[in-house]
Amino acid sequence: VWNEAGQRLIEFCQENALVIANTIFQQHKRRLYTWTSPDGQHRNQTDYILCSQRWRSFIQSAKTRPGADCGSDHELLIAKFRLKLKKVGKTTRPFRKTSISALLTLPKPLTVWITINCGKF
Repeated sequence: VWNEAGQRLIEFCQENALVIANTIFQQHKRRLYTWTSPDGQHRNQTDYILCSQRWRSFIQSAKTRPGADCGSDHELLIAKFRLKLKKVGKTTRPFRKTSISALLTLPKPLTVWITINCGKF
């Protein structure tokens, strides 16, 4: 059952390509509710973890930890996800040293022109 705020949340997720992570997985009822009324009679799922649809497959679980001391009437909400980091290589090509003996063994004579600028641009 959704109220107006819940409907706005769903529309926001659809417009921004988001998924609600703690509604993807089937959990026991005690792992779903995130808020308990002061008298303990009512429990609701009012806190959500939003994630881009692109990263949906990385989320492994999302559940609450009832009884965790948070200093609030809300339950601790935890998401477990898999993160794969890619090794980043150097962006510049390494300087390649050329052996002088390799230059001397070239089949054709190598002519090198050297220009000196003498400070003129």
